[in-house]
Amino acid sequence: MSDKKEEIDIPINLIKDFRTFLSYIENNPVKLTKTQEFLTRKSLVEIYALMSEPKIEIPIKKTQEDYPLLHLFYILSIKLQLIKKNTMSNGVYASVNPKLLEEYYHLSATEQYLVLLQCFWEKTDWSIFKRRNGADSPENTDFLFEALEEYEANTVINMETNTHLKTILYQYDHFLFYFSYFGMWKVELNENRERSRVNFMAKTLELTPFFKKIEGALITNWIEHQDEKWRRDTTLETFLSMIDATQSTAKPPENVEEEIIPLMDLLKPYFPEIDMGNSFLSNQKKFVTGLFTLKVSLSKSCSRTFQISSSHTLLDLHELIQESFEFDDDHLYSFYMDGKKYSKDYYNSPKDAIGPFVNEMQIRSLQLMEGQRFLYLFDFGDEWEFDIEVLAISEGESILKPKVLDVKGTAPMQYGDYYN
Repeated sequence: MSDKKEEIDIPINLIKDFRTFLSYIENNPVKLTKTQEFLTRKSLVEIYALMSEPKIEIPIKKTQEDYPLLHLFYILSIKLQLIKKNTMSNGVYASVNPKLLEEYYHLSATEQYLVLLQCFWEKTDWSIFKRRNGADSPENTDFLFEALEEYEANTVINMETNTHLKTILYQYDHFLFYFSYFGMWKVELNENRERSRVNFMAKTLELTPFFKKIEGALITNWIEHQDEKWRRDTTLETFLSMIDATQSTAKPPENVEEEIIPLMDLLKPYFPEIDMGNSFLSNQKKFVTGLFTLKVSLSKSCSRTFQISSSHTLLDLHELIQESFEFDDDHLYSFYMDGKKYSKDYYNSPKDAIGPFVNEMQIRSLQLMEGQRFLYLFDFGDEWEFDIEVLAISEGESILKPKVLDVKGTAPMQYGDYYN
């Protein structure tokens, strides 16, 4: 870790444990589960034993979602591209991205903390942090911060005597831990619960001086992102585009929203010694110029392998898939860059009502890496799911027109025998 002087009391255990987590991935064969491609029970038990105390007790048969610290680390490391998934003949394995990992390790402890905070707070959809049977991800953080304004740092807040705050925190579940890991508060749990059925509940909270210092920056950024989400999710056009009863011809709304102030800009006054322009903290996207070899699969027996240039767009890729699988290009579609259907990490058809749109996104701007997989979903009614894997990236090369390199299997009929 760098010897740069630290001028703020950051939660150092978070940094230490995250590095331990990455070291385990780097030095062990880490096979992922078949369904969700999460860490196996074996890896979870071994990694969790290496984490700092104190930590909550977790039954040995639980899955990744039941380990809040490891679930947090896994999602953030994937989002930051510090680790990647590799498809082998006997399953999917996790491994580190050596180049990015080296860049991350060269950061100071404060910079590493800010990278994780920015990724958690600003760049990741909170819904993927929730447990499968837990509460929905919190959407009332503005109310929470407003309720916490009256409390000074190091004040112990008893939930039994503060029903308003207790109600606000009801859906936080594992987010009680996440906020604690990031040094915002110390939480004592209410043990009077059945862990298999009820959310984790707080008995007391104790706000940290660190949180009281940065809470204004956090909530300003959070509210702006929620305003953007509300503008997208409450439009009638969004609903019409999802049911796809008719092909939407609505023009995308003009972009009149104010630009969101990046979290790092809001935090800069509190961290004057930090270079906010480093490759992790900067909001500038990294561009990769070259050729991308992509394998697009409908099933194990039906796939197409393409070569496409970094200057091509996702619209070009859509058209290539449609042509090679002999579909009619007569429905709406989306690319989900995290591989999860209907997630918020998407690019939509130009005929959809809301963006971002595929014709505006070049391949070079997607920050793809070898081994990465994402999803192309065509026709929201029949839901044709195409798995896309990045097989290779040849930097510096270019072609004018995308190529089909390999064809495996006969493409299914888009409508089967419907019209026969």
